[in-house]
Amino acid sequence: MKSFRSNKKIIKATLWNKERYVLVSLLIGISISLGACKENSNNEVEITEGLIKAVHRYDHIQDFHNGFALVKRYPNEWSDEGGIIHYGFIDAKGEEVVPCIYEHFSEEFEWRSHYNIGTWFEEGFAVVTRNEKYGFINRKGEETIPCRYDEAHDFSEGFAVVIRNGKCGFVNQKGEETIPCRYDETYDFSEGFAVVKHNGKYGFINQKGEETIPCRYDETHDFSEGFAVVKRNGKYGFINQKGEEVIPCRYDIADDFTEGLAAIKKNQKWGYINTEGAEIVPCKYEVLNDYEQYGWVGGDSYKFKEGMALVKRNGKYGFVDTKGKEVVSCQYDEAGKFSEGLAAIRKGRKWGYINTQGEIVIPCVYDKASNFSEGLAAIRQSDRKWGYIDKKGKIVIPCKYDFASDFSSGIASVYLGHFISSTKKGFIDKTGKSTFTEADWDEYEKTKDEGGVGIAPWDQDLIFEETSYDSSVEYPLERSDDAEKNTQMNSSASEMVTIGEQYEKGRGREKDPQKAFYYYQKAAEMGDATGLNKMGNMYSQGIGCERDPATAFYYYKQAAEKGNMYAQFNLANFYWLGSVVEEDRGLAIIWFRRSAAQGYTPAKKFLKEMVGEEM
Repeated sequence: MKSFRSNKKIIKATLWNKERYVLVSLLIGISISLGACKENSNNEVEITEGLIKAVHRYDHIQDFHNGFALVKRYPNEWSDEGGIIHYGFIDAKGEEVVPCIYEHFSEEFEWRSHYNIGTWFEEGFAVVTRNEKYGFINRKGEETIPCRYDEAHDFSEGFAVVIRNGKCGFVNQKGEETIPCRYDETYDFSEGFAVVKHNGKYGFINQKGEETIPCRYDETHDFSEGFAVVKRNGKYGFINQKGEEVIPCRYDIADDFTEGLAAIKKNQKWGYINTEGAEIVPCKYEVLNDYEQYGWVGGDSYKFKEGMALVKRNGKYGFVDTKGKEVVSCQYDEAGKFSEGLAAIRKGRKWGYINTQGEIVIPCVYDKASNFSEGLAAIRQSDRKWGYIDKKGKIVIPCKYDFASDFSSGIASVYLGHFISSTKKGFIDKTGKSTFTEADWDEYEKTKDEGGVGIAPWDQDLIFEETSYDSSVEYPLERSDDAEKNTQMNSSASEMVTIGEQYEKGRGREKDPQKAFYYYQKAAEMGDATGLNKMGNMYSQGIGCERDPATAFYYYKQAAEKGNMYAQFNLANFYWLGSVVEEDRGLAIIWFRRSAAQGYTPAKKFLKEMVGEEM
């Protein structure tokens, strides 16, 4: 089981087979935004009139990174096979420094690693594609490393992974292939070492290409704080940079070291050890999320941040510090990570914030709440509108947007419209000034009056779903535990879905989101398409579980591939708007068409209004 590292990607020399792409994309939780901005001496950005025009000039603009933003132009027409997307780069002034001459063929069955398309000049270079080959450009737009590789990845510590003829190697920033393409799989360099795979086993090379730690492990992670997770004979342990197994392989799962501690799992419970292998936090806590069933530890879920780690016991969330003390008792229904000294917590149906002493400093009065970033946090009120509060709980940017993201470099992405036909992405600064024009607001108001189609995947309370509930059947309100177990053993998947709906909606049974989640999960485990779609809905809306759009995507995709038209529509939304996965409108249209072909009206309306197709 690998711990996913958002800044360290696993590169496999198989031209990115489909299932691996889906899992990597699923867990990345990628955030795509746009930045009409000007850098100032404080490294913040300012919204200017010139850059507002640039925002409206392209079909899609991603966020600014290292002073540049990737821009895309879509084809005039999409075919059943997809279409050619051309992309380039603009600078912080909105000027096109790299023309939209590079291409990405968006097509259903040729899956390419999303972070190879639209990288942001890491260490001064960006990956580009031309004629289905990969190379690199510098900040001047000069193609310093020709497009001659089958795949390429960002530079890390002076080296970039390249793939040729099915094998991985590394180039330096001069374009010299200093480590030949001979490995089956590689990671980026981290702390001077890179994971490589040869003959089915993993080891490490240094920047000279020397195999300093032989390929003898079943699995490895990057080095982090001088240690790397390794797996041998089904158990996990840690090695140092000399290749010495300093913490024996005895754990069921292990995650990377952060702030001097690493999460480990044994006997189905989680705890933390220090670099000497001493158990600082006893293994008594529950799994935080459902990523384990997909073969991943789950991003940064178990990592310490600001001296605190999120833990779960008896279904409730709390926090432990690096000394192993449970400083915030496990009492909350949901919680986020600490950021800028505060953490979002949910008690019942409402969200608020606590400090590192566990004191509630902002009352639980919000429907949704995000992390603090640059002194502000996005919150959603009962009218379903998002705005921003400061650390005193004062609303400093009015709640008038349909979604809002975290601030970064002085700006944050905000959205108008729940519906695809009216969804617009823009940016605001900390004063509330936005890139939206009067025309944008007029169109938004008009579309609100007329109604729209589809849903935005970041606000899945509006999810479209089917129901198998039969109102003609009289269902008992209460059932004993034995009766419940008998139902589980003898019911079909469709019956499991029906019971789940009863618990979710309170129809014939007392409303119980956790039990609804349980029965939908049972149906999904049976491979039932409706059950899988229901699980997607639960994770999208945070019903009976922690809200997790990435896991929702995973379930929607399975259901969509089984022919569920609702899941096909929901999945199409993710691809169209670039939520969780890289935006891919060609693939989105394919899924919209599949949903519409089964007669789903919202999919038909979308294709008619947005693509001009009648079905």
